[in-house]
Amino acid sequence: MASEKDRKPPEIPDLSCAEYVEKSVDEISDAIAKGLSEPKVQLIKTILGSIGKENSLFFYKQTQEVEQQGGMKTSSGDRWRTSGGVFVQLLRQEAKKENGRVSQKQIDDIFDEQKSNDNEHKKLDENDEEEKALEKDIEEGKKKILNRSTKKP
Repeated sequence: MASEKDRKPPEIPDLSCAEYVEKSVDEISDAIAKGLSEPKVQLIKTILGSIGKENSLFFYKQTQEVEQQGGMKTSSGDRWRTSGGVFVQLLRQEAKKENGRVSQKQIDDIFDEQKSNDNEHKKLDENDEEEKALEKDIEEGKKKILNRSTKKP
């Protein structure tokens, strides 16, 4: 495993606030998620919808600066946060400030929605698994019937 000195911070591309503030929520959330290598695009979209374009771009820039300075470790200190994790942690830290750009209620709402989305995806995944198992059972049943009908008495 690489030591702290060997860690190369991820390169996060610049997103110009002036350029992106005119774009749609989908375009901005896609650009932020891509820039942070964050697979949870829906989470970024939810954050953007809650705190707005300018604040989202502000925290993107803050994330970029943290990563350029070496990154941020998790609270346990045993691993480095992903760029998306840094972005979210900066939001959480800001919510603790008296007059921050983000309120604790906004953070709670964002993660309540994310938890709801995660639960919905989990249910869909479970339904897909059940459907696949049922299809497999049907195919096996068809094979048994075909085998019986092709056997000579």
